[in-house]
Amino acid sequence: MCARDGLRQRVAGYALWIFDFDNTLAPLEPAVDWVMSRHELQAWLGAQGMADAPSEEFPRGSLAMYEALRARLCAIGDAGPQGAAPLARASAIIERHELANVEAVGPARGAIELLDALHTAGAGVAIVTSNSSRTVAVWLSAWNATETVDLIVGRDSGLALKPSPAMIERALAAFGATPADAAFAGDSDADLNAANAAGVCFYGISAKARGRRRLTALGAALLFSSPAEMATHLGLQISRKGGGKQPKSGYHRYWRSLFRKTRALARNCRLFGGKFAETPRPSCHSTVAGGIPVSHRRSPAVTGHEGKRSE
Repeated sequence: MCARDGLRQRVAGYALWIFDFDNTLAPLEPAVDWVMSRHELQAWLGAQGMADAPSEEFPRGSLAMYEALRARLCAIGDAGPQGAAPLARASAIIERHELANVEAVGPARGAIELLDALHTAGAGVAIVTSNSSRTVAVWLSAWNATETVDLIVGRDSGLALKPSPAMIERALAAFGATPADAAFAGDSDADLNAANAAGVCFYGISAKARGRRRLTALGAALLFSSPAEMATHLGLQISRKGGGKQPKSGYHRYWRSLFRKTRALARNCRLFGGKFAETPRPSCHSTVAGGIPVSHRRSPAVTGHEGKRSE
């Protein structure tokens, strides 16, 4: 589905609630082979002649490398169709590694219940992330939570990653909301800086005391150890089962995850076995401009996703 027409009910003073994904709603970061994704992305960039020495030209980390590529294409004025194709391919390479284990990643405590409570109360709910929108959509589906989110704005939107406010601003525009209408919940300094740049209220969620202390030092005032704690602060009554929504069976998620890991391993073997001369095909599941629905039935609108900062 698309983002709801206009804004409806306010919860704790805000009609639109925007969330970061990785380490805010779910700990995807440790489940992704970021090192391998960087190696594959670096090899592809080299094969395309986009950098004579990618490891030296681009910062450490696959997401940092992706953002450097995006900024470089924009700087040389190649942000049109010619520039969109390599950017989409770079995002798809990272996406494949995100998808390998995403269905096995459990939600942060109270995450799905909080999304469900906000949605049920009539507020708009969006996820804005540096991960792929498809990665988030697959995770939501695995936990039977697709209906709790109206919009996903991901890396495959082609927008600048946080701390740029571009993705938050895209979500505001989709709902016809002003910064005063919205709040944004995230776990990192990039999230806080993006919220400040967009002019929206920031809610910090970090399971680690060190993360909360860092956000406090940077000026964040509303901090919680989990989405469940944030829900309590907002006065939302959430059930342990998240409104009756149950995850798909562990058996289902295990075999889907094993299939994706096997497929990724086969591709990596071709890559490092010297058979990478052929240009990889762009992913048909990602979008660089505009948005596509994840499915045809009650799915969040997608405008392209945060496997954040680590590798």
